[in-house]
Amino acid sequence: MISIVIMTYNRANFLKTCLESLLKQDISKKEYELIVVDDNSSDETKKIVLSFQKKFSNFRYFKHRKNKGVSAARNTGIKYSKGEIVAFIADDYVLPNNYLKTIKTFFEKNNSYDAVSFDITAQKNSFLSELNDLYYKTKLKGTLNILKFNFLTKHIKNYSKKEDELLPVSGAAAFKKEVFNKIGLFDELFHYSEDNDLAARMKANNLKQYQSSLIVFRDNEHSIFKSIKNSFYSGKHFFYLKTKHGSNYKPFFKNNFFNCLKLFIFTPVLSIIRIFQLKSFFKKIFFFPFILLFDYAFFIGFSKELFLIKFRKLFNY
Repeated sequence: MISIVIMTYNRANFLKTCLESLLKQDISKKEYELIVVDDNSSDETKKIVLSFQKKFSNFRYFKHRKNKGVSAARNTGIKYSKGEIVAFIADDYVLPNNYLKTIKTFFEKNNSYDAVSFDITAQKNSFLSELNDLYYKTKLKGTLNILKFNFLTKHIKNYSKKEDELLPVSGAAAFKKEVFNKIGLFDELFHYSEDNDLAARMKANNLKQYQSSLIVFRDNEHSIFKSIKNSFYSGKHFFYLKTKHGSNYKPFFKNNFFNCLKLFIFTPVLSIIRIFQLKSFFKKIFFFPFILLFDYAFFIGFSKELFLIKFRKLFNY
């Protein structure tokens, strides 16, 4: 059986579309279960869920008494799952009909692998969707290699590697449930980048993941402000990742002022590498200031945590 854990928080409109796509899968409904973990929503999430429970018997709903974050939501799903395979779905994903069949077939044919993730692509063809999609995909594919000065040989446009230590286990990823018995659950201290943390622990324990080419659509048409906020918190959690995993987390560089300065200097170059994924020269020019803004928000989040730690050590606070 495959257990599908859908994490949601105050996005009932997205959740409805997501659940509809999960009920259209081309495998028997006896072969999978749906688990919605509601991180204390105040909208019509429960109403939406109850309406779908009438359509699908193998459907369970858990609501947190307080907002705990995405890692806790993932862990709740794992604890109550019955399947040998556990897949995680964000509430704004729209799954292709062969999503679950692809997971089932993959693990049947590739028993040596422990996880498989998918290509997440913007569903809408709008400015905000394309902008967020560009930033998400280029960030996901490890452009931070630039900090190791090897970006000319690891240009994202030529990125074709299916297995890579820089790839977080995200993108509607599915895992053998035994993975969590071996390395533990998601770290609930991480409210962002929890998938990166899990990927680092998987690599440290020689567990294998695969990046599938199957496309999963996402409605990521959120505001510029939210993208800046997400980038800021991603920067903070990147600092936590480096602190927790040290040289085991790639790209490796120490959390110090010199590397902070290096990150500041090379951020515009990183942004330029990102926009070169676009074919249109006009889009490259138009998108650049927004991508640069996101990248500097990441830098500020990272730097803030670094300076706070150094300040506390200096004054024994």
